[in-house]
Amino acid sequence: MRARGLTFFLFVCGSTACGLAVTGSNAPDDGGGPSAGEGGVTTPPGDAPNTQRDGAPDVVDGAVPDDAPSDAPADAPVPPGDGGDGCTVLLEDTFTTQSLSWDALGSAGFGPGQVELTPGSQGVRAGAIWWKVPLTFAGTLRAEVELAIDSNGTLPGHGIAIGWIAATSAYVIGQSGQSFGLCNGGLVGVAVAVDERDDQLLAMDAMGAECSTNGGAWPAVVGSSGTLVMEMKADSLTARFGTTSGTRAVTASKTGYFGITAATGGPNQSEHVITSVRVTSCP
Repeated sequence: MRARGLTFFLFVCGSTACGLAVTGSNAPDDGGGPSAGEGGVTTPPGDAPNTQRDGAPDVVDGAVPDDAPSDAPADAPVPPGDGGDGCTVLLEDTFTTQSLSWDALGSAGFGPGQVELTPGSQGVRAGAIWWKVPLTFAGTLRAEVELAIDSNGTLPGHGIAIGWIAATSAYVIGQSGQSFGLCNGGLVGVAVAVDERDDQLLAMDAMGAECSTNGGAWPAVVGSSGTLVMEMKADSLTARFGTTSGTRAVTASKTGYFGITAATGGPNQSEHVITSVRVTSCP
């Protein structure tokens, strides 16, 4: 719970409108937070709180699934590009312009070269961006988000998350505080997050209530910037930030909505910004 500047970049956009290579509720701060597991990164983590959210996926072959929203943007993804190593780029965005394929919720706002999810020093806020069209991955989904966190007050927090929810449910904005703008919104899916208030890296297997970490919490040095990485298979979820990483068993849908979310829980808390996002599907 140390004050700190933190730069946080998380998200992905694939859209011709962005000039990209694409294929494809606030609640008061409860003062609580996930508990870190013992032994650091190499030791099985302990239990920690929950977090939750919803989003929308893109199809690997570039086709829009039958259950895709009827109001899909005109600049829908073009066929996926080659991500190297047999991987396919589903979504890539550096936010030089705002793509209509993103849906901004809560306090999220687009600016040249970045998306500000929560403004600094404005109290309780929750913000998120979700890709409007469901994405489908093959063996492994890899999402990399460049982020920056600027802590302007004495209460840095709370954190930023990458969420993946089932395409059968609609994405929404979750609660503020420890909910990361993701949890307590009734979403069905998984997520990874960094919590700068409690210096933790989290891997969450549920979002419907308080986002269950269920052993997926590891001590981490968050700092002011870095790359948050989520690697997901149908039966496992890996979170990585800096030198810290952890893997846990989960059940994940191969098709879902992708989103990046953040939240604060009190006065003079952190600004959460993302500057680029890249999502790939690998064999």
